[in-house]
Amino acid sequence: MQELRGDTYSYPLLYGQTRVGSVEITHLGQEGLWTTEARLFQQAVQQSALITGLLAALAAVVLASFLAHRLTGQLQLLTEAAEKWGSGQIEARVEVGGDDELAVLGTTMNRMAAKIAEQNALRRKLTGDISHELRTPLTTIQSYLEAFRDGILSPDEENLTAVLEETGRLGSLVQDLQELANADFQKRLVELKPLALNELLQAEVERLRPLLQRKELTIHLELPAQTIYAQADEELLARVLNNLVSNAYKYTPAGGTVTVSLGQQAAEIVIAVQDSGIGIAAEHLPYLFERFYRVDPSRTRATGGSGIGLAIVRELVEAMGGRVDVTSQPGKGSCFYVYLPRP
Repeated sequence: MQELRGDTYSYPLLYGQTRVGSVEITHLGQEGLWTTEARLFQQAVQQSALITGLLAALAAVVLASFLAHRLTGQLQLLTEAAEKWGSGQIEARVEVGGDDELAVLGTTMNRMAAKIAEQNALRRKLTGDISHELRTPLTTIQSYLEAFRDGILSPDEENLTAVLEETGRLGSLVQDLQELANADFQKRLVELKPLALNELLQAEVERLRPLLQRKELTIHLELPAQTIYAQADEELLARVLNNLVSNAYKYTPAGGTVTVSLGQQAAEIVIAVQDSGIGIAAEHLPYLFERFYRVDPSRTRATGGSGIGLAIVRELVEAMGGRVDVTSQPGKGSCFYVYLPRP
């Protein structure tokens, strides 16, 4: 080996003992074989990568800050709405835009608040209705008692009978309220199973026949030849039939008829209770199943009705997955329909 210059070394190439050439090895240092243009390009690429990395990091920080601010802002709105609801301001709503999970949560919370507000309104209405219904017989009883005390009326048989009738109405109202509470409770304990309706309707009609005979009413039962089954709760359905037939009893004059029939449609079983009673005007039909709704309050009180029986019917039928309907014409009677699902 022979050093020629600087970091250059020469190595001979031998063929046997004859030198046929040489190999020179030179250390070029850090610059290597890079040309000036190549080195400038390398520097430009490195600078671009550095700048791009810095810009990406800055963008990530800005985006993360924006998302964090938006997230905390939405959570703050949800928290404020929940605090308002907790303090009784149930009318407050969550204003959360977008379509992300928090927006979905806000929409769900708004629906929940609307449902709570609806239930509160129903509770206030129910309280007012109960107060009104209790006030009427109590006021009448109080008036009679004050008249007896002041000597304006004598406690003879006629006046005492009037007081007794008001007391009976008061007791009936309390019983109806108890039934309404039981209906709400039983809705949570529904036991649905396939029921043979032919036998059930036959048994219920025979059980109710003596009641209708007191008023000289005739009850008919129309059943198909084949046995029809429905998915229902036997106890709840018996109460539904009892309320519908009792309603027909109240509003059908002596000598009239009540017909209970059973049929089926494509996807539903239909039970109909038709009477030849006084009928109902069309404008009252949409509200007939609401609690305490009465077509004619004075006439209904005279029959002992409180406006709760049909509300119980609807709640029990809906608890079994069914629905109710009614058709009626004044002076021609009414027909109530109970639709139940097939097994």
